[in-house]
Amino acid sequence: MKPKNFILIILLVAIIGIGIWWFARPTMAVPEKIVETLKSAKADVQPVMSPTITLSIVSPVAPITPKPDGAPVAAKQLIATPPPDPNTASIAELKTAFADMGRLIRDGDMVQFYETYRLPGEFSPEDKQKEQEIQDRNKIVQDPQNKIIQEEFAEAMEALAEQTPTFNDAGDEATYLYTAPTLPGQQVPDTLHPVTFVKNNGKWYIKPGN
Repeated sequence: MKPKNFILIILLVAIIGIGIWWFARPTMAVPEKIVETLKSAKADVQPVMSPTITLSIVSPVAPITPKPDGAPVAAKQLIATPPPDPNTASIAELKTAFADMGRLIRDGDMVQFYETYRLPGEFSPEDKQKEQEIQDRNKIVQDPQNKIIQEEFAEAMEALAEQTPTFNDAGDEATYLYTAPTLPGQQVPDTLHPVTFVKNNGKWYIKPGN
């Protein structure tokens, strides 16, 4: 290649390069401005704190079981109450009567004894007169043997309070086992005899024939 042509080529390449640089310069400047703008904006922006989320842990609440009629949570236990024994009051009444019978026998007041504990109408006026004569005579004579017999019969009557009687189906008759003391001159030892009391108008009496 001739030197003259070589120099022309170099000049041409140089001119083209300058032209390319000239036209490309504004385009290349844009990214630099963008970068500077972004840096400036980043510097102005204050850091924002990430919101803190606080979780409150709530203990589970046990379900409330309704309490019927104020009863505890546990199921009510129905306790069967046995019906009252209708004979319980009768036994207590008889025990009181036995104590009073023993007192009257021990005092020798058989008139009051029969008037109180024999059914109404059974202790006739004639019976009362005869018993009163015997009672008055005993008070005069004051037989020691008679006092012993009275005491034994009184104790035997009071001892009935320790027994549990046998009631009839209606509950108005109570039968006890009575230990009759051996009377003077008898050879038969003390034996048990059934004695029955009958309830009439709310009061206990010695049943006729006992």
